Formats: sequence, C-alpha cells, structure tokens
Amino acid sequence: MLLEITDKEGRKAILSTEGEFSVSGDPRLVRHLTTLTSDVDLPFAHMRSLIDEKYVKINDKGMLIIDKKSNDYLIDVFIGKECPAFGYSVKIL
Repeated sequence: MLLEITDKEGRKAILSTEGEFSVSGDPRLVRHLTTLTSDVDLPFAHMRSLIDEKYVKINDKGMLIIDKKSNDYLIDVFIGKECPAFGYSVKIL
C-alpha cells in the first residue's frame, strides 16, 4: 500500500508498505510519521485484551507488539484517527 500524507503547510510524505516499510519526503513530516508508525510493546498480558487482535503480533524477540505497520492498523487507526487528529490529509495511491 502507498499513502501520500500532506500536512497543513503542504509538506508531503509517502508511506509505503510494499516490500520493506518506508517513509520518505519532507524530513519534518517523515520524523513525525515514523514516530506514529513505530511498533509499541505490550509488556503486560492484560494490555492485549484492550487492543483489537488484528493489530497485535509477536515480534522476532517473542514480545507482543501493536503492529502499527500493518495495513489493518494503517487503514483503521492511522488514516481513520491519527492523521485527522494532526490535520494530515491522506490519499491512497
């Protein structure tokens, strides 16, 4: 999946899940988008019940994480909630 994200000032970045996950474009926007899409550890088992199962996976270290790079997460949460909260517009390419 390719996403074009534009902020209020017109800066653009491209987020790609094709092959290896990558974010390219305006450096300030890339930094913020990289932070938003960084996986989050779920160190406590009870936390798993708070998150929809389709966003949770086990990483290569055997830890539970929220997989913020998955297409499900990007569509449901990143595009649906996070980008609007920061005033970003998203176009699926």
